[in-house]
Order: sequence, then C-alpha cells, then structure tokens
Amino acid sequence: MIDFITEEEYHSLKETYKLLCHLIDPQKTPRVAKPIRDRARKCLEHYPVKKTLEELEVGVAFFNPR
Repeated sequence: MIDFITEEEYHSLKETYKLLCHLIDPQKTPRVAKPIRDRARKCLEHYPVKKTLEELEVGVAFFNPR
C-alpha cells in the first residue's frame, strides 16, 4: 500500500495511464503495431485504476498543501 506519493509521481502515473490507453486505441494511434498494442494492454491489466488515482490525488493534496 502506498502511504505517501509526491505530486510528480501522481502526475506521472496519470500521464502514463493516458499514454497506454492511447496506445491500445487504434482510433487515436492508427499506426501502432499489434505487438506494441498488446504490450500496452498487458501493462494496463493491473495498473492503478481511476479510483486509485483519485485516492492518490487526495493524498498528494493532503501532504502537499498549496
């Protein structure tokens, strides 16, 4: 379990998730080879889902007040 995550780590996770989602979508990235799409899909199998990312964001806000 993650007790503390920096704002940079949170944004990195979020942007990595977006990138992987784009890689598996042929509408967004039509020229990506099937093996790359398959690897991206495999990476997303156990990737922290949106709810987890939202929970991490709350932790970032708590530990890094602006």
